[in-house]
Amino acid sequence: MYAKLKNGFELVGVNAGYNLSFIKPFIEKFHHVVVENEGSQFRSRDKYPFPVAEMVKGNKSFIGKAEDINIIPDTPKNLIASIDGYGNIKTSILSSEAKYKPGQMLTITINNKKHVATYTDGTFNIHEGELAFAPGSSGHEDRFMELFLRGGSAKRLFDNPEVETEIKIRTD
Repeated sequence: MYAKLKNGFELVGVNAGYNLSFIKPFIEKFHHVVVENEGSQFRSRDKYPFPVAEMVKGNKSFIGKAEDINIIPDTPKNLIASIDGYGNIKTSILSSEAKYKPGQMLTITINNKKHVATYTDGTFNIHEGELAFAPGSSGHEDRFMELFLRGGSAKRLFDNPEVETEIKIRTD
């Protein structure tokens, strides 16, 4: 799919799962890409680089019919969005949705594993070995929340959950 964002940025990407969900509100134009999808099991290597190269050169001949952005699912709620190489669990929860007080203790459940985490707005001191729920590094003005274990791996703590696993948070 080809998307032109409201800020003028253009991109070509596969519309699969939640790939485009996080940019959906910013899409101004959304089109199919004219590209062969048969003849190779390695389309990402053998077929898809060509429209990207054309886009970079300014040639828009690869742009096909317009598509309704509503075929893109909305951003998922309360799920693991990704896990980084340090074992930090990046969530789909926006910091504006986290209505907690710095220092508040939360019970986090992932795959029936429960652990207590401290909510921090980024300024609360988290000690070695403590689990924190804090705004992460992605999301610009309204950052996505993440779970990190100071000096360890939140991923391992929660028994290596998969991306798109549900996260439950209790305040009791």
